Amino acid sequence: MNTKVCRKCGVEKELDEFYTDRRVTDGRRAECKDCFCIAMRERNSTPEARKKRRAYRNRPGVLAKQRERCRVYRDVYKLERQQYAEVNRFKMAIYRAQHAAKQLGYSPCTATVEEVTAAFTGKCHVCGVPEVECTQRLCLDHDHETGAFRGFLCDNCNRVLGFVRDSADRMRALADYVERTEVRI
Repeated sequence: MNTKVCRKCGVEKELDEFYTDRRVTDGRRAECKDCFCIAMRERNSTPEARKKRRAYRNRPGVLAKQRERCRVYRDVYKLERQQYAEVNRFKMAIYRAQHAAKQLGYSPCTATVEEVTAAFTGKCHVCGVPEVECTQRLCLDHDHETGAFRGFLCDNCNRVLGFVRDSADRMRALADYVERTEVRI
């Protein structure tokens, strides 16, 4: 017997249309899923039901226990995430660069972890500032057109490159401007 008649709507339906129930001999509820959902929606939509659920959720001592458990798990998870980020630093840098590029509509970085690891010197490839002197970690820089990895830049150099939209002509024009308008003492 692969069918059953719903107690509410009286329609004969396949057994898959009934929720399971171990307390019943045939292992299926008496009402079909559709009728059960309608009944639950009606029952839970009353103001009394909402008030009862709210009172149950806010019973004394429960929220404090839940908050403490969440705090402990949050701290453990944060520590695990930090340890993973330290061990997989370059893998995470590539992932972040690819994710940001996709969001901004650029070609994602095509570098491998080995290429990035070999290129890391601990200093900005433009200005030479060591990473320990920077406020943030060095940024993984890549060509937005081709996705080719170019090197690691400090936050300032990376921002300047972004402001000139990776244009060498704009960079030269800015350098010429600074040299022309430089105050002579």
